[in-house]
Amino acid sequence: MGGGRAEIRHATDDFWQCVHAHGAGLLFDHHKRVEEARPFRFQHEVHAIEAWDWLGALNTHEGWKTGPWALWMHWNERQRADWRVRWFSLARGFLRRMRAYEAARAALAEPNSRRPAPGLVGCFTTELHRGLLDAPLFQPD
Repeated sequence: MGGGRAEIRHATDDFWQCVHAHGAGLLFDHHKRVEEARPFRFQHEVHAIEAWDWLGALNTHEGWKTGPWALWMHWNERQRADWRVRWFSLARGFLRRMRAYEAARAALAEPNSRRPAPGLVGCFTTELHRGLLDAPLFQPD
């Protein structure tokens, strides 16, 4: 999942590049880079973020067993069994998100995929998003 963080950063940077290319920087809060880019993400980017979140939860859970503050040696067998059940649940969730990410990435490689055309038109993928750029910024009195 080394590419997950890069995918997330790339998605946010692409959004802001499109915003500035269209001269729409005043419509978005540059102090909230990630939040403003969220509604404009492609499906594979959404799945990458979900997989990244699940991996973080899995790593945090693993810390209860092997981390610097591990409690594993102090737990009874019931607590350890509960930990294992939760670990497998988190691992399955992470793997599902990774498969969804891989499928979405593979769909981009298909010649007839429904991805936007390259260039500035592809920056905003829905009519609502394009409408943001078509609306006049100031209404004359």
